[in-house]
Amino acid sequence: MKKILLISLAMLGLSACTSLYYQSVPTGPVEIKVENKRKVDIQVGEKVYGYSQGIVLLGLIKLNGDTVYADGVNYNIGSPISPFDPTADLKAAAAYKAVRSGSGDVLLAPIYTVEETDYFLWKKYRVNVKAYSGKIIGIQ
Repeated sequence: MKKILLISLAMLGLSACTSLYYQSVPTGPVEIKVENKRKVDIQVGEKVYGYSQGIVLLGLIKLNGDTVYADGVNYNIGSPISPFDPTADLKAAAAYKAVRSGSGDVLLAPIYTVEETDYFLWKKYRVNVKAYSGKIIGIQ
């Protein structure tokens, strides 16, 4: 009986329970109020892509993944629905790779897709981003 229970627990720990795929798309009007008299000229360039992947244990502990991130990519951090987003650093790493793959300085209209595979105690994430490369021409 003990042997069957141990084998069952081992199989449960090593098997994938579910795989989810979701994509972030901006919805509704976006209102940005910036009180600045400077004007920024941005030239829209080619479409760029980036990805990052990692494993998160118990929803909080990152076991592996990239260590270089784009600053300012913090979607869903601190929201009431998801105060701790385990994919936040993966999104920032994917954004960094996307910026580096093009010749621009910023990402314009980024769309993130997150693939999640759930293994009972840990989850494996793969984050892809696609956006347009934006080159800052000048600031007046």
